[in-house]
Amino acid sequence: MTYGVSPIPLVATATSGVAVTFGVLSGPGMVSGHTLTITGVGTVIVAANQAGNSTYAAAPQVTQTIVVNKATNMLALSAAPSNPIYGAPVTFTGTISPAPAGASSSLFSFLIDQNTANSVAVPAATYHNGTATATYGRLHAGAHTVALSFSGAADLFQ
Repeated sequence: MTYGVSPIPLVATATSGVAVTFGVLSGPGMVSGHTLTITGVGTVIVAANQAGNSTYAAAPQVTQTIVVNKATNMLALSAAPSNPIYGAPVTFTGTISPAPAGASSSLFSFLIDQNTANSVAVPAATYHNGTATATYGRLHAGAHTVALSFSGAADLFQ
């Protein structure tokens, strides 16, 4: 598996008809009902348990190991308006996918004219579900280069 995969439905049956419950024994994952959500990179061990009842003894625990690899992240950047007039604010939008769990606006910044004497880093003002935005209103006349920087979750992405 690769980090960022959609939640995984868990399926197990017992010939007794007694309900099977799931849990994470170790690793970056969490179970809610019959769904496993991957929360990081590493090895997840999921357990299926069937407790038994007055007719049937508990079944032996069954485990499944899932290796979660780093994802290749994708960054996208846009500006609105894309051709602003001098002094007008520009809103930058950056998107990262897959959206890392626990990311925040502090992990993103927009770099205007990087590696020049007039270089400016504009921190993201908001972040929600993979999208960071920032507004900057002091662009000088002329052409500018803008880059999106994401400084978080190096352990999740290649």
